[in-house]
Order: sequence, then C-alpha cells, then structure tokens
Amino acid sequence: MGSIELARLNEELTALEQELEELKDEQRILQAKYESSMSLEELERYAKEELGMQTLKPSQIFYIDLG
Repeated sequence: MGSIELARLNEELTALEQELEELKDEQRILQAKYESSMSLEELERYAKEELGMQTLKPSQIFYIDLG
C-alpha cells in the first residue's frame, strides 16, 4: 500500500512541477510584454511631442446617444 501511495504522490509532484514550469514561462512572457509597453505618461508625451497632438478642450468633445 505504501508504494502505491508513493507512486501517486510522485505523479502528483511531476504534474505540479510541469504546471510550475508553464506558469514560469507565462510569467516571463507577461513580464516581457509589460516591460516593452509604454506607460500612459510616455504615450501622452509621444502623442504631444512627436505627433503634435493636443489635449481636447471640453468644447471639442461630443457625446452621441446610441440608446
């Protein structure tokens, strides 16, 4: 009986180790995406300085009722 329980625990350990590696891979991908993305401040600076865009004035905002 003890060897059966040990085999079951080894299988469970192997599955958990595989899941851990998959999660580590996913974490690395997400970290890379995060590090390469622009912050909102960087995006706003780029839009203003590089593209010559300006912040809208309240009089330039129009709302459309779709209901």
